[in-house]
Amino acid sequence: MAEAGLSPLHPEAFEEEVAWPEWLYPLGPEGWEAKRVEEVLAQASPGTRPLVVREGPGDHTLIKRRMVLVALKG
Repeated sequence: MAEAGLSPLHPEAFEEEVAWPEWLYPLGPEGWEAKRVEEVLAQASPGTRPLVVREGPGDHTLIKRRMVLVALKG
């Protein structure tokens, strides 16, 4: 940010949990796309997977993270 001439004033992070079927919508949880997502998550490093998805008995919850950053140029 400094290289772009920005001075951060207010960073704020947001976390939202989204149910697996809702996140996959309009795709179904049984389609090939859902299976591909499972494969990608299975290949993720052990430290990455818990940052992206919470797993319970028989279900998953996706963790969406967003950041809003207010900065001043100059």
